[in-house]
Amino acid sequence: SLGFAASSTADSVGFSAQEPRYKKLDSLVDGILYSIFMISTDPNEAYWRLRFSFVGQGKGDYVPAASSSNGRTYSWVAPVNGQPQGSYSPTENLVPPRWQHMLVFGVSGQHKGWKWSGEGALSQLDNNRFSTLQKGDDHGYSYALELERRTALRRREKDTLWLKPRLKMEQVSAHFAPFVRFRAVEFSRDWNLVNRNSPNGSLQRSPRGIDYLPQAEITLQKGQIWELGYGLEAYLKGEEYSAWRQKLSAHFNHARWKGKWLASYARVAAPASGRAEFFRQSLELEWNSSWGRIRLKGQDEINPQRSWITDSLDRASYGFHEYSVRIGSADTTRWQWGIEQQARLDRLPGNNQLQSAAMAYTSSISVSQSSRSGNRLGLVMSYRQLDVLASQLSSLQPVQNLLLRVEGKQQAWAGNLQANAFMETGSGLENRREELFLPSLNGLGEYVWVDYNSDGLQSRDEFELRQGTITGTDGQTYMRVWLPTSEYVQAWYHRTTAQMNARFPQKWVDKGQAKWKQWLGRCSAQAVYKTDRKMLDAQFWELLNPISPGLTDTVLLSLNQQWRSSVYFNRFGGVFGLEYAYLDQRNKSWIAGGSQNRSDEGHRIRFRLSPGKYFSMESQVGLTRKSNRAELLRSREFELRQTEAGAEAYWQQSTRWRIGVHYRYVVKERLPFVSGGQVILAGPPSVLHHPGISSKYNAVKNGSIELRFDRLSFAYEQPGSDPLSFEMHEYRDWE
Repeated sequence: SLGFAASSTADSVGFSAQEPRYKKLDSLVDGILYSIFMISTDPNEAYWRLRFSFVGQGKGDYVPAASSSNGRTYSWVAPVNGQPQGSYSPTENLVPPRWQHMLVFGVSGQHKGWKWSGEGALSQLDNNRFSTLQKGDDHGYSYALELERRTALRRREKDTLWLKPRLKMEQVSAHFAPFVRFRAVEFSRDWNLVNRNSPNGSLQRSPRGIDYLPQAEITLQKGQIWELGYGLEAYLKGEEYSAWRQKLSAHFNHARWKGKWLASYARVAAPASGRAEFFRQSLELEWNSSWGRIRLKGQDEINPQRSWITDSLDRASYGFHEYSVRIGSADTTRWQWGIEQQARLDRLPGNNQLQSAAMAYTSSISVSQSSRSGNRLGLVMSYRQLDVLASQLSSLQPVQNLLLRVEGKQQAWAGNLQANAFMETGSGLENRREELFLPSLNGLGEYVWVDYNSDGLQSRDEFELRQGTITGTDGQTYMRVWLPTSEYVQAWYHRTTAQMNARFPQKWVDKGQAKWKQWLGRCSAQAVYKTDRKMLDAQFWELLNPISPGLTDTVLLSLNQQWRSSVYFNRFGGVFGLEYAYLDQRNKSWIAGGSQNRSDEGHRIRFRLSPGKYFSMESQVGLTRKSNRAELLRSREFELRQTEAGAEAYWQQSTRWRIGVHYRYVVKERLPFVSGGQVILAGPPSVLHHPGISSKYNAVKNGSIELRFDRLSFAYEQPGSDPLSFEMHEYRDWE
């Protein structure tokens, strides 16, 4: 089979600093000699490049390894009693050249009230184009013939009684290979070929042979009021599989009532695997009135599968019963509300019969309101509880899930106060990820590589954000990508986004108003809060709390949080303006090798002045505290306090040219912190003086020219070659 065609990926391409390389050596285990690969940074030995594939637990000799290298690495695990203990292998499946084409044709017509149609197709699929073996299964065919008629039994203007018979015959050869799916999505489930509802079985049957599908249906319909249908069909596939199936359907729509019922019963006989009976039915009933609606939905499936010899119930058998009832408002009301209750009972084989194995309940409520002024409010809450009734039948664990979503948009005081918010909380699976830095071909990457230890090897703790004029060690830029791992955990999540804008009425700044009103009329404020966190465990009130726990809290898996607020005075004034801003950013990532987090919290005051027509100036002062922690990459940890002040002034007499001067003063202090159980003492500060001048000339239709001269003067008593020194030196070329 082509699925087992694999080849080794080991390739001796030479040493590289941009991706992991391996060395080859021998290892003796229980008297057996194994040739293995081990990650290495020795240029004389590490010249093997490998690509690993997941082959399943106990089928490979390698496992993922935690490393600071810029790339995913793997380590060899010794076999036990000759049995592999890993799940990855340095091999890959071979993809042979494949050739496929298909010819489709069809015809249709009608005669004396009968409509007929036919469609056929010829296919050719060569899974290994350059091989001369097994060419007998390359060609296939299929066709379908259909005949139907519509007869009026009793004619009326709006509710004519119609009789609609329909016949269809379909045949598909065993080697027919279509480009896309040509049958209904539920075809395999209708004929009990694929089972997606039993945790003990996946694909039950995949018989080979020519498909024969005769079908006969008859439908009785009275206008748009009601419709009844019956169908009988069979599915024959060589000597391995045979089945027949009956279908019933009913629809009605009368006055305030609407309903739909579908049911089917199939008997399957497969000499190799056994026999089965498959019953499915679904019901939907709805009642509407001026105040609201009531809807009832139900679904049942019973699928016992038995052996021909012992008549015992197969472990892939299953059954479930799922029903729900919903009461809600009509679509035309301003207030929309709904209450729904769902219940599902799952049955699995035990003692040669289907027994109750698990019970799930879901309760939900939704409320929403909207007004013509644009205000709106919405609430959706859902609670799901899964109870395991028989642990010997099901491997499921009891689960309680909560989903809460609140959103709103409000404005008041003639639109001078505006606010909108969104909050969602619930539970799900969180994937541990691994970061990797790849070269950017267009030079627009956000990261650069700084070889701190001068070993020529790229490590994940040597990539920094691209800022200013820094070019990195190799002059390239890099993109950070996240690779998923196979590790998942059950986690609770919380997302909140809120924004508020406030100002006093604009008319308060008009002449003739009281002085205190003119001053307040120039004041405005803006605040934005965003958070997205995932936690291992949480109480109900913790899920609703938009304020996240500390970054070092062990229950916190990941976090992206930002709080930004500003208060303005005379924000849009032409002469002067004042702004106070507060920014708090916190990030935590759950990655392979441990978590890493970063926080930045700062205050800033900015003053703007334009005393004349051609002259303007701006000054600002700020205080920021920065923190970085990493369980694996300890060299990236630091705690800093940054104080800065700066000013710039411009003279612009026309739109053609502008000249300016600027100055910036920055002091960064190293603060003590705890890393890996050890206290890291405070260090000397760094001081930056940054004066400069600039000039810009604009030429209409010809572009612009800008000249800038900067002088950077650093003072740092403990320079080094590490991420901390990089941070202390303002991301500049400090070597």
